[in-house]
Amino acid sequence: MGTGIRKRLLGLKKRLSSVHMYSIVISIIGVVAVLGISQYRMSVSYRQKLENTYNRAFYDVLGYVGSVKSYLIKSIMTTTPEKTSAMLQEAWRQASMAENSLSHLPVDQEALANTSRFLVQVADMASAYNTANMGGRRLAEEEYANIEQLYRMAVQLDENLGILHMEITEGRLKWGELTREGNREFAKEPDTEVGIPAMADVERVFKDYPRLIYDGPFSEHISEMEPRGLTGTDVSADTARETLYALFPREQVADIPLLQEDSSQGIAVYLFDVKLRDMEQGSTISAAVTRRGGRLLWLLYDKPETDVSLDSNQAIDQANAFMLSMGFTGMMDTYVYTEGNVAIVNYAYVQNGIIMYPDLIKVKVSMDDGQIIGFEAKGFYFAHMPRDLPAPRISLEEAAARVNPRMQVSTVGLAVIPTLYKTEVFCYEFKGKFMDNDFIVYINAETGAEQDILMILDTPGGVLTM
Repeated sequence: MGTGIRKRLLGLKKRLSSVHMYSIVISIIGVVAVLGISQYRMSVSYRQKLENTYNRAFYDVLGYVGSVKSYLIKSIMTTTPEKTSAMLQEAWRQASMAENSLSHLPVDQEALANTSRFLVQVADMASAYNTANMGGRRLAEEEYANIEQLYRMAVQLDENLGILHMEITEGRLKWGELTREGNREFAKEPDTEVGIPAMADVERVFKDYPRLIYDGPFSEHISEMEPRGLTGTDVSADTARETLYALFPREQVADIPLLQEDSSQGIAVYLFDVKLRDMEQGSTISAAVTRRGGRLLWLLYDKPETDVSLDSNQAIDQANAFMLSMGFTGMMDTYVYTEGNVAIVNYAYVQNGIIMYPDLIKVKVSMDDGQIIGFEAKGFYFAHMPRDLPAPRISLEEAAARVNPRMQVSTVGLAVIPTLYKTEVFCYEFKGKFMDNDFIVYINAETGAEQDILMILDTPGGVLTM
């Protein structure tokens, strides 16, 4: 083989070797890049999971502290050792869980030492007073004063935690920043031991979120009962469809197809989809009509929101007219709750001047044009029936004597309220104020027992209860 050929072969071999080495380097770089991206993604995923864990712990703290505040003031409002004991037992439980959740936050525990100590003190004192009440002993005035002080501090803590909630939900603060800063300084408010910045209007969350009173303060009673308020014979789907045709001008209805039959909620119903001729894009109307009697059970009209043009009183007028058109008489609008451009009006049946809270109906009104966009009568159909109520066994004066004298009573009435055990209780209903909070106290009209206490929260949207 000639010298020239050997040189060319040697050069080719070197070039191939260089290409091979280049390929290997590129491959290594590619592998490193892939590993780097994978590790980055894993790191981001880990940080997000950690952030979510911290958020949940913080929301737990908010919820528990709100409950502590509620149960403390309720324990002051009770008049029997048994009820006081029950409220204090819950205050103790909620304070203990709040302190435990607080320890899971990525904040220097020294910065939250006063908050943690306060929650421990609440739990300890509530537990001690609970034990005393279980023995049938009423609390002394000094002990009530101690609970009032704890309540005021709980209110302050509830407000102070709010700034962290706002910073987190609005994205101005990440838990990682608190972890890195370690000893982040928290401004202390005067006259409080709580080491967190003060701010009002805390968002209440988690398990004991205040119940919306438009759902009725006693809506939990609905369960697997027989629907006593439904009468008549079973109707066909075609007859049930006519119930819906009556809700809209006939010329506006394009079709009302039957979707299916259903009885999963304890009432056999026909489910329909209502189609209007000039329905706005994105709007839907769904409805359920009972098989027995052909009555509207619920209606949901989902349509785009527009500007509010009605006030709550005008919305109530629209709801009242709708209730009458549906044949509901003897109903009283008890509360209204507004949210965005929607007003939700809560109705209860009234018999001989006595409010029947179990007989619940809700009507949802669009505040842009007064259109009825929601209706739900499950509570009414399960509970409504003529009631043969006896005269109260205890007098109004005797019932009033069972109400804590600390409350300034504004109105008194009679009401029937349901229990968690599918029964009903005939009560005196006392509404009033204590420590700038609104309360409703129910005294059993037959036994004089303290039946229930609700704390009323007045919000921009309406009324809430705890």
